[in-house]
Amino acid sequence: MVTIHDLAHEHFPEFFPPLQGARMRRQVRSTARRADHITTVSKFSAGDIERTYGVPPEKISIAYQAPSERFRPRDKPTCREHLARTYGIDAPFLLYVGRIQQRKNLPRLVEALARLKLPEMKLVIAGKQDWQAEILFAKVREFGLEASVVFPGYISDDDLPLFYNAAEVFVFPSVFEGFGLPVVESMASGVPTITSHGSSLEEVAGDGALLVDPLDVSSIADAIQQVLGSAELKDQLIKRGLRRSAQLKPENFSLKMLETYRTLAG
Repeated sequence: MVTIHDLAHEHFPEFFPPLQGARMRRQVRSTARRADHITTVSKFSAGDIERTYGVPPEKISIAYQAPSERFRPRDKPTCREHLARTYGIDAPFLLYVGRIQQRKNLPRLVEALARLKLPEMKLVIAGKQDWQAEILFAKVREFGLEASVVFPGYISDDDLPLFYNAAEVFVFPSVFEGFGLPVVESMASGVPTITSHGSSLEEVAGDGALLVDPLDVSSIADAIQQVLGSAELKDQLIKRGLRRSAQLKPENFSLKMLETYRTLAG
């Protein structure tokens, strides 16, 4: 059995180093066809694997990922105090969590921030740098946002829930995902969440997040402005996000994987 999260390497080869992308396209396709069974993390990815690789649907199982119990609503002032003391982040901020790579669409998020002109608001981009990260840094310099965009790097498991809880809004404008675990972590933390329609993200978020067109800077900027400007919308997103994330339980993922292994073992 093999687990395939998504086929971004097939649909967006420009987001990968050429040699890595070519290797993934060759190996994942071959492995998918040779495997006795495939598990994946969303209906979107299951359909994509079936169509792209010609895999029969009965050979694919779906096991939704789930947030750790560490991700839950916490006392916001306490979280903000810790971030101010430890990371020097002492202003209201928008948050992104994940790898810093082109697939995550971060240059458009930076451009959306520039259009909004929010002098008191920071954008915290937390995660490891990946291939083509320099494109994002160039975009920050282009708009003169060096003082407004914060790069704390990789965040430890202990501190990551505090970042979610301290944020005003979580924004995950990725172009393509097989699941998008940060979206679920954010909703489980009780944070108003914005993410993209298309790929798996609207399936995963359900009604718990505000959806945008990831290729349209205006769509991203308008969504941020809507959430920041409406206490009612914030409250709705928090409640719906908590409800949606509660439907995704770690034990359900484990049981589904165990069931699949048992079936294969006869």
